[in-house]
Amino acid sequence: EIQVVYLPTTAARLSATVAHTKGKFERYIVPTPAPGVFNDYSGSKISMPPWTATISYSHDIHLRSGARLTPQLSGRYSSDVYRDARRYANAGDWGPAGTLVNPLSYQDDFVTGEFSLTYAPQDERYRLTAYVKNFTNEAVITGASGTPGVNGSGYLEPPRTYGVSAQFNW
Repeated sequence: EIQVVYLPTTAARLSATVAHTKGKFERYIVPTPAPGVFNDYSGSKISMPPWTATISYSHDIHLRSGARLTPQLSGRYSSDVYRDARRYANAGDWGPAGTLVNPLSYQDDFVTGEFSLTYAPQDERYRLTAYVKNFTNEAVITGASGTPGVNGSGYLEPPRTYGVSAQFNW
């Protein structure tokens, strides 16, 4: 992982991160509901995207009143990944060795973005922030489990959301 922060001025901040993840389970044996029966997922990759990157830019705008207005724009990229990357280590009714347990857990590569605008008075007793998260409205799978055709569940990040938040400092 590499992280870089660049401060071109005292009011501006640019940050970026790039990460590469690679790994697999050497031994991964899980009991099933049937007594004495186990599934062997040894050799399965971890359920993490191989590549991720983020970039963010913010800039403080100082107003005549002494208050501060701060817009911030950020983006995130993730390469494709199986969110349930378990593979059968041996052949069986499911197919040959290496067959995915849950092929429906595939998440294509994606880009999401966020924007916020924060107002803070000079004494910083409070802050008001208007925001939009996931403005690309990308459907992002964060996890999946189960067996296709039998049962299963998937977990998603929220879709595009927006709102206003307030922070008070005592």
